[in-house]
Amino acid sequence: MEDLLIRCRLGEIMKDRGLTNKDVVDLTGVSRNTITSLAANATKRIDYDTLGALCYGLNVTPGDILEYTNFTQPLGRVSRGNIIKNSPTG
Repeated sequence: MEDLLIRCRLGEIMKDRGLTNKDVVDLTGVSRNTITSLAANATKRIDYDTLGALCYGLNVTPGDILEYTNFTQPLGRVSRGNIIKNSPTG
């Protein structure tokens, strides 16, 4: 089976719009800790209520927030939600 990855794009959306964590908390009602984790792509799951609040508050769709990527090569190791690609040096 191929490696699969679903990635949260909240951090990118925030950066593109010039939004801080506090701005997103105020717009969505989602807790600051949750926003911080999602923005850093450091979480393994998201509740439907949270996803709905983000979509409503930021005027986006779930597809704007979550990205599905299908890799045909090994991903390498994962550290705190970030991919560290395999390299010839190790």
